[in-house]
Amino acid sequence: MLIKDNYPLNGVNDSYSVSSDEAVSIPTAGLTIDYISWVLVDSTHTALSSDALPVTEPTLTKWDRNDLAISGYDSLGHGIYIQGTVTQAVPEPATSILLLTAGVLLLRRRR
Repeated sequence: MLIKDNYPLNGVNDSYSVSSDEAVSIPTAGLTIDYISWVLVDSTHTALSSDALPVTEPTLTKWDRNDLAISGYDSLGHGIYIQGTVTQAVPEPATSILLLTAGVLLLRRRR
């Protein structure tokens, strides 16, 4: 994961990227995914206020570049490449449950 606030590359940009080149096999589909990447770039450099790890999902409308790429190969060795755009970022349920539990505990502690 890379988070860059006001980074001077091709102008000044904010960027948020997550990638992995750890191969993951999906036997039921006969596929191996060997790379996945999601990159957000804001050329107005207003999407981020610092390079600290955000605690919430990114607001996608703040970014003018939004690229998702997935590559891998099938059981015959034929390459696959999927490119797209993320339209909704939602925290996984475990994260929501953890935050809700922490909030309840905090409220109980204050009483």
